[in-house]
Amino acid sequence: MYISKHQRTAETKTGAFAQSAFCTHAGSGLSNTVKTIASKCPRATVLNGFAMSGQTAQNSQAAAKRDTLKWIDGIKLK
Repeated sequence: MYISKHQRTAETKTGAFAQSAFCTHAGSGLSNTVKTIASKCPRATVLNGFAMSGQTAQNSQAAAKRDTLKWIDGIKLK
């Protein structure tokens, strides 16, 4: 699995490594993604994930952008 080989994908201000999930979906949301990340990357801090319906991503681009930016701001990974 890619993620277990590349655990150091993001570094927070404290120097700790963080992982987060972002996806579009047709009804399943994040499913078990966050749990899988936590099990494959035990040293990582797993941040809140974000799931957006594919329909929103395709048909409501302004809402998709707004919601995505709100999520990014909320996880404070800058």
